[in-house]
Amino acid sequence: YVFKTYISLILFSVIIALPITIMIVEKWLNQFYYKSEISWWAFFIAVATLFFLTFISIVCHYVWVSKQNIIEIIQKNR
Repeated sequence: YVFKTYISLILFSVIIALPITIMIVEKWLNQFYYKSEISWWAFFIAVATLFFLTFISIVCHYVWVSKQNIIEIIQKNR
């Protein structure tokens, strides 16, 4: 459930941010004398890195939580 939530949030943000980013980068690159284009794989690598870092952080949090003693946490918070 947590993975689904985060994946949907990332997809939503990518759908919004990707067209805006492409417009801004193309406008910025057109200001130079020597024209260059940005490749699709640069955006793919950025989105893949985002998914990978999200996956790693969720897994690390699950591992950290699974090692906690719930009884000690409940008693500490009383």
